[in-house]
Amino acid sequence: MSFLKKYAFAVLVLDVLWATLFATFGSSILSAYAGVPTGSLTGVSGWILVFVAALFQGAVFAVVGSVFGTLLLIAFAKAPPVIRKLMMVALAADVVWAFVVATFGAGVLEHVNMQIGVDGTFTAVLLWIIAFIAGFIQGAIFIGVGGVFLAIVLFVIAAATGKKNDGGGSRPNIRDRNPGEPPHR
Repeated sequence: MSFLKKYAFAVLVLDVLWATLFATFGSSILSAYAGVPTGSLTGVSGWILVFVAALFQGAVFAVVGSVFGTLLLIAFAKAPPVIRKLMMVALAADVVWAFVVATFGAGVLEHVNMQIGVDGTFTAVLLWIIAFIAGFIQGAIFIGVGGVFLAIVLFVIAAATGKKNDGGGSRPNIRDRNPGEPPHR
């Protein structure tokens, strides 16, 4: 099996897992807060609706993530060591951000569950996983937009200073001498 077929199969499996996770979360929310029994026709149809919507959402994530992931891998491979370290720090910051977002969301849901007297541990765990993925994507967008903005600002600053690079002075300047005059040293 070629790499592309293996990659497509892995993306399909992840998409189905994402849709199943999201649909199960939606079904548990319907059951806990709206009182819809999970085995009823309404509960099953709600699960199917959320599954199909999350399947399409996962496909969009897969396409956009594959394009940007490939571009980032190429940039990481071509970047100098200092930029690679900076990219690793940004990745670590993104994971921390996703952890904070997920923990906050699950904590709020757990608090709401306690207020209404529902045991929503399963729902809170599902929300933590979903919020972690969403927070990771959100953090990657923040870092990407911030990195592009910083690069533009640094380019404008470099262009505004107007300093020209003469090649490091390795060649003699022959433009400001008279014919027959030896080069300036």
